[in-house]
Amino acid sequence: MNNNRLHLARQYRYLAEAYLRFLLTHRCQPYPFRIHIQMHSRCNALCTTCPYVETSTRITHGTMKRDVFVKLVAELGGAKATSSVIFELQHEPLMNPDTFEWVHHLKTHAPTTKCQVITNGSLLGNFSLEEMAASGVDMLSVSLNAHTRDTFERINTGLDFETVMENTLRVAGHEALRQRLRVSYVVTEINQAEIGEAVAFWKARGVLTQVKRFTNRGGALPAYTSLRSSIPPERSVFGRAAARVRRSIRGIIGCPLPFYETAVLFNGNVILCCQDWNHDPVIGSIESDSLRSIWNGPALTSLRRNILARRYEGIAACTHCSIA
Repeated sequence: MNNNRLHLARQYRYLAEAYLRFLLTHRCQPYPFRIHIQMHSRCNALCTTCPYVETSTRITHGTMKRDVFVKLVAELGGAKATSSVIFELQHEPLMNPDTFEWVHHLKTHAPTTKCQVITNGSLLGNFSLEEMAASGVDMLSVSLNAHTRDTFERINTGLDFETVMENTLRVAGHEALRQRLRVSYVVTEINQAEIGEAVAFWKARGVLTQVKRFTNRGGALPAYTSLRSSIPPERSVFGRAAARVRRSIRGIIGCPLPFYETAVLFNGNVILCCQDWNHDPVIGSIESDSLRSIWNGPALTSLRRNILARRYEGIAACTHCSIA
């Protein structure tokens, strides 16, 4: 079983248990399956598929205090949590020159966690291969989203195609890092014709690929309708089967995201999910409370009940979300 399938299998097992627990006790597991971390609030790109172009002009910007991150890591380590910590939440993590030092801290003090860094790839050249490998990062995911310069420039505005490709191929050339590298594509009308060629290109080089559906980011992306692909992204038999499972789950019990993932902003505020670019509602703060208490606290419990009943109209993050 490859890494993508293994991860999905773990996710579905976790989600099945989360729903069963919640129906019986109104609580989920002690910690989420996935924790998105926003190290800071900035990005160096203005992609057409991303709300950052608009939201960056009205949000408060800042950088996560190291002691807030250290507090979270100590909690996860003390609880021997098996969560996947993802350095990616509405920003470009590699703009922080200490990214892989933070990864190393996490893997040293919370060794039962998994760690993923998701990047647009433009700044990978700022880090040595040895530093990245030694950090202990479990997966380094590059959101490439295109296989030709023309398509890349139409989607990943502000970035240089050759630089990103060169950086990604450099990582792929390192034997240890190649096993942890993943190149991902969000399918849109702009890039749908070249996804097959892109996947074949990276497969020939021993690199894992991921092809994902496009969402409207909680309703924060006005261009969603015009950019949405008319072709389903699932190319393999497994991918199509997984998509059917996801659609069945959502059809029966609504959006699954708040049952298995959470998202922590740079200021410690916890929001409903990674799709909520408007940061409404805020359900707690890891600066003042433990993540465990927030994850099974009254605010999120109430929201989950509404989501199970598909009463989205009372949840700002869900009202216009394409997933919900």
